[in-house]
Amino acid sequence: MAFMMNNVSYSIRQGGQYMPILKNINLSAAAGEFVSIIGKSGTGKSTLLKLACGLEKPDEGEITIQNEPSVPGAAGYMPQKDLLLPWRTVMDNLLLSPEVQKKKKEKRKEAEALLERVGLSAYEKAYPHELSGGMRQRIAFLRTLLTGKEVLFLDEPFGALDAMTKKDMHQWMAALWRELDKTIVLVTHDLHESVFLSDRIIVLHPSGETEEITVPLPRPRETFLTPEITELINTLESSIRHESYQSIS
Repeated sequence: MAFMMNNVSYSIRQGGQYMPILKNINLSAAAGEFVSIIGKSGTGKSTLLKLACGLEKPDEGEITIQNEPSVPGAAGYMPQKDLLLPWRTVMDNLLLSPEVQKKKKEKRKEAEALLERVGLSAYEKAYPHELSGGMRQRIAFLRTLLTGKEVLFLDEPFGALDAMTKKDMHQWMAALWRELDKTIVLVTHDLHESVFLSDRIIVLHPSGETEEITVPLPRPRETFLTPEITELINTLESSIRHESYQSIS
C-alpha cells in the first residue's frame, strides 16, 4: 500500500485531561488510488491528515508511506488555505520546496511544464493577489506536486471556491490525477466532490468507526447529478446523519 494507518489513536490535552480525537483508525490507499475522507465537523479529519503527513505523532498505532514510517516530508501536503507567499511570484512560490531542497534549478523546467499543462504559463511572473481563487488553488496544488512525492494529502483545497469554479477544479484535478498517476487522499465536506473524484470514500464517525464506500462509476465522470451520483450522495448523507456502520461496495 502507498499509505496505511493501523490502529491509530490520538488525543489532545484539554483542561488537565486528555480528550480522544481519533480512536483505532484503520485505513489505506493503494498506489495510484484516489481516496476521500468525509464526516461531520469535529470528527478529526484534518487531524488525521496531519498525522498521516508526520506533522503530528499518534498516541498509538502505525502510519506508513510507501512501506516506510511516516515522517515530515514523506508525502506532499496541501492545507485548506493556499498559503502562497504574497511577496513571491507564481514561479517563486512553485519553487519554494525545491529551493529548500537545493534543487531549484533542476526543478524549474518541471515547474514551467506544469504551468503550461494547466494553461497558466502567462502568470509565471504574477503575484498571488493578481490571481483568482481558482488560479491560486491550481498553483498551490502544482507546488504540492513539485515536492516530487508519490502520495499527496489534500485538506479541503476547494472549500472556499464558488460552485462553478469548484466544478472546473474537479474536472482539472481528475484529469491531472489520471495523467500523473499519484496517490491522493482528500479530506472534504462536499459529498458531490468526493463521489466525482474518488475510487473509495471513507466516512469517519465521531464514535471512531470508519465506513468504506466504493464508487463504482466509470471514468471520466459527469459533473452534473446523474441518478447514480445522486444515489451515492444520498447513501453518504444517510451514513453521516445516522452514524450507523454498514460496509458498502
